[in-house]
Amino acid sequence: MVDREHLMTRSWIQFMLRPNQSNRSIEIASTILRVAFGCMIFTIHGWHKAIDAYTHFLNGSEWTLAQEIRAMGLPFPGVHAGFATVVQLIAPVLILGGLATRAAAGVLTVLLCGAIAQNLHESRDPQLALIYTIVCVSIAIRGSGRFTLDALIWGDPSRAQSNPVPKISQT
Repeated sequence: MVDREHLMTRSWIQFMLRPNQSNRSIEIASTILRVAFGCMIFTIHGWHKAIDAYTHFLNGSEWTLAQEIRAMGLPFPGVHAGFATVVQLIAPVLILGGLATRAAAGVLTVLLCGAIAQNLHESRDPQLALIYTIVCVSIAIRGSGRFTLDALIWGDPSRAQSNPVPKISQT
């Protein structure tokens, strides 16, 4: 006779070691990653760049991001800095809400590649930018998922039929 504690231990070990087959668990994990990533990029990177840009245009103070872009030798540093600031404010909000997630993550991925190059140029450790880029590429590939505004607008992709395009008869 197998005791109950042995079965529970074995069940827990199987749960921890077996690959996850549950779509719901995958959707919940993807949602947590997407929301946390969007919050981090917006609050840690986008918001301070927006404040710096606002201060620059209001008081004429130096814009740190534009200076760093100028130091990299890129033309039109103000335009590049403005683009980076807008992307780091808007794309994370879209990713967080799951609205146009793949497009927002794609644009943000390109920007993050620039951040990697900027870190390397400034002799800073690019590890954080690399991690952000990997997460962003993963979100772009995965898409928004089930618990998103995209799913509310376009319908839940997990409930779609296997062949949603109707076949045209050739009579």
